[in-house]
Formats: sequence, C-alpha cells, structure tokens
Amino acid sequence: MWGMVLALAFIAALAACGLPTDEFFFGGFLPARANARQAKLKELSSIRATLVFYEAPHRIAAALKDAREVLGNRRAVVGRELTKLHEEFVRGTLNELVEQFSKAGSARGEMVLLVSGEAVQSSPAKPEQTSTERLVGLVNELEREGLNSKDALKRAARELGVKRAEAYRMMLSQKNRRSR
Repeated sequence: MWGMVLALAFIAALAACGLPTDEFFFGGFLPARANARQAKLKELSSIRATLVFYEAPHRIAAALKDAREVLGNRRAVVGRELTKLHEEFVRGTLNELVEQFSKAGSARGEMVLLVSGEAVQSSPAKPEQTSTERLVGLVNELEREGLNSKDALKRAARELGVKRAEAYRMMLSQKNRRSR
C-alpha cells in the first residue's frame, strides 16, 4: 500500500508541476547526508530531463540549498501532501524555494521535489559574445544577495553553463573594456 501512495505522489507531481514532462528522471529519495546528496546531484547535473525526487520535510531546505549549489538556479517545484486534502505546489527558482522553505515550520507532510533539466545553450561556440553581459549582471546580483565575488562568479558560471575559467576571462575582458 505504501508503495502505491508513493507512486501516486510521483505521478501527480509530474502531471501538475508545470515543468517539462516529455522526459524525466526519477531519483527516489536523495541521500540524507549532505556530501552524499551533493555527489548524487553532481552525478545528475548534466541530465536534460526534469529531475524528480522524494524528500522528507526536515531535509527539504538542505536539499534545495544543495540543488541550487550544484545545479544552479533552475526552475523547481515542491509538491506537498499530493493526492491528499491539503495538496500544495510551491513553484519558483531554487533561490526562491530555498528562501521559502528556510523558514521554520514551512515544511510539513510528504514532499516531491522537481527540478528542471539542464538548460540548453543556443550557441556554445561563442559564449563571450552572447553571455558576458548576462554573466556580469548575474554576478552583481549574487554579490548584492551577500555572496563574495569568487562564489558569485562560480555560481553564475554554473547557472549560465560556462566553465569557471571562461567566466573569469569574460569578467576580466569586461573590466578591461570599462577601464579604457
């Protein structure tokens, strides 16, 4: 019976999440320990399909933070109490969901976490021509949120699908253009 309830929650979450469902990867429960959870997320980071996991309410905030750190600020959905009276879906970016579920008492009931698949870059051959301004803007935004410049650059590079060394080169290039 318990397996049937879990299967129904997974299907209900996919049907109502609002993320692409043409391809999905079901990962079951994420590991409870942070290092193992991060390793699992890194292993799945290049999958372009929507990622689906079950998560416990007392670990949802940590799982969301790890997903944001490893996967970048992707679109995501947390489904709660699916197929039950108090069914709820919370949608947003991983940043928004981290903020929402970091509040005490905000996580109750059985949960399904869905994260959009890897973003596909339209022209990976020339990222400096298409992404430099976006990179600079995102780094500035992350610094305003309280990250130091190194961590902001690292996260922005990951979110935009640019290698960290390439992102650093892009930032230097932009800085040199401004100083001329």
